[in-house]
Amino acid sequence: MFTPLFPRGFPATQPRPAQIAGGYALLALLWLGFVSQKSGGQGGMANHWWFFYSLGHIILTAGLIYFLTDQARRRLSQQYWLLFDCHPHPLFIFNLQTLRFLAVNQRAIDAYGYSHREFSHLSVKDIGPPEDMAPLLASLQEHPGSLGEIRHEGVWRHCQKDGTVIMAETSITRITFGGRPAWLMLAQDVTEISRQLQQALQERTAELQERNSDLEFFASAVSHNLRAPLRHIYQFGQLLAQHLGTTDPTANHYLQVIQKGAEKMDSLTTGLLAFCQLAQQSLNLVEIDLGPLVAHCIKTVTANLPRRPMAFKVDELPRVLADPMLLEEVFTNLISNGIKFHPPGELVQIRIGVVSGKTIFVADRGVGFDQGQVERLFQPFSRLHPQQEFPGLGIGLALTQRIIQRHGGRIWAEGVPGQGATFYLDLPGPVPPTPD
Repeated sequence: MFTPLFPRGFPATQPRPAQIAGGYALLALLWLGFVSQKSGGQGGMANHWWFFYSLGHIILTAGLIYFLTDQARRRLSQQYWLLFDCHPHPLFIFNLQTLRFLAVNQRAIDAYGYSHREFSHLSVKDIGPPEDMAPLLASLQEHPGSLGEIRHEGVWRHCQKDGTVIMAETSITRITFGGRPAWLMLAQDVTEISRQLQQALQERTAELQERNSDLEFFASAVSHNLRAPLRHIYQFGQLLAQHLGTTDPTANHYLQVIQKGAEKMDSLTTGLLAFCQLAQQSLNLVEIDLGPLVAHCIKTVTANLPRRPMAFKVDELPRVLADPMLLEEVFTNLISNGIKFHPPGELVQIRIGVVSGKTIFVADRGVGFDQGQVERLFQPFSRLHPQQEFPGLGIGLALTQRIIQRHGGRIWAEGVPGQGATFYLDLPGPVPPTPD
């Protein structure tokens, strides 16, 4: 039964029928004792006047104790109800099994627009969209928790009487109400806070996107504008070297340094341009069998290298959802690095496989790296080994990380100096077929 709240319909403070009857019985016993005492011992009733008088006193004492205790209990109950009804946030008490409302406070009535009578015909399922309330109710039924345990259920959509949807942060605890198990739910309206946070997030996202666009445009423009002057430096350096011939070895050495610097700068700008263009390139996501793709990458990389002893071991690889061209660049970079960072003359050993069912790894037995410097590994143009020993631009792993991140995946590395390095990749798997 729905319980209206204080002061509307609060339990009456007048004496109950049983209390009234007990009072009359007490008066009758005291009167009998008094009459028996006055009779001066005459008659049978007079012989028992002390019994009636004592019994009356006992009942009177018990009645006073009960009355005082009952009044204290009722005052405490009245205070609890007052606190419940005056709480600044909506409070709901609903049946543990049927989920029907047993009581609500005044704030719930004001916030949701239903009257006490209307709430008495509703359940928790009626104040929220089915797609939001179903998970909440399933959680309550599967994990009812212990008595008095407070559970924070997060933010849910609630519906007011006029159809307005609000965001409510709910906390629920199990209680006993009217001798029956029930739930006490507090719902705090966080609609305005959610809107402000969403707006702030959108503004921050737009600001970051604008900054990234500016940086990418700047880097792309610099890369494009630098390439023409660099070509001029390199080409005119060649012409000047031909003009001087071999008459001045010192001048020829200087020209060679200039030409090598121009070549390196051109390679760096090319890598920077590729890094910037990657952010603007759209993804062509298809389901890919990694086995044939990795085999093609190994063949392509080794075809352009001098002949040296190599051993590749490729385990059975999963199917993933990715852009084929970009994923080919990822494995080409990782395989090329694995070969390059083997000391000259040593057997190149590379293994490609899977751990934990979905994480792909590319491991080599090369020079490895210090794990303490792993953060520098994926920074553009950052190098952990001397350029003289292992030449390169330092952009390959940065491109690899950017490609994996654009696919919603993750890449990380582990290395030990002198023992090799292992790169791990997490990529999204193919979408499972929809059952008919």
